[in-house]
Amino acid sequence: MVGAVVVGLMLWQGQLPQAPGGEPNAPGAQAEGLDVATYTHVSEVRQGLGLSDPALAAMGCGQGAAEAVLGRLVTWCEANRAAWEARRSATADARRRVREAVREANVGPADPGRARRIAQLEAALPAAVAEEQALLADARTYVEAAMTDGQKALWATIRANPPAAGGLAYAVVITHIMLPGRLVLKAVV
Repeated sequence: MVGAVVVGLMLWQGQLPQAPGGEPNAPGAQAEGLDVATYTHVSEVRQGLGLSDPALAAMGCGQGAAEAVLGRLVTWCEANRAAWEARRSATADARRRVREAVREANVGPADPGRARRIAQLEAALPAAVAEEQALLADARTYVEAAMTDGQKALWATIRANPPAAGGLAYAVVITHIMLPGRLVLKAVV
């Protein structure tokens, strides 16, 4: 069997990415992006805020609005990276200490001191989580500045009704249509 090689021509329609000075980047140059640590940080905060792509779409954000919201999120993340990492670390450490204390209690001899220690560690965990949530609330306030009042209301609804595992959450608006002699309800998703 004879093999054939197909050579195609790719046409570029558009503009090359712009450098900060307004000059097009040289061919082969990469567009500016986020480093891996910043990208991971932004992803964690975005997930904590419930700013997924489906959530942005459900809020009615077009390309420009989504870019404005996510741009503010990136700005906030860059400014608060050290605080976020410290609070995430403190929360992870508190959870780890609880797990280790429970593991020690399960494998060792019965000791009332261990039970007290577990109770103390479990009591400290909500404070660590609350500090992390306070930082997320600060991020939410900062990001909301790029949203309309309607988008803020829909985002609050989405955050109050998180999606089930693997599912999507939608804000359902009930409207009605009047037909002669009948009332028809219609759910708008």
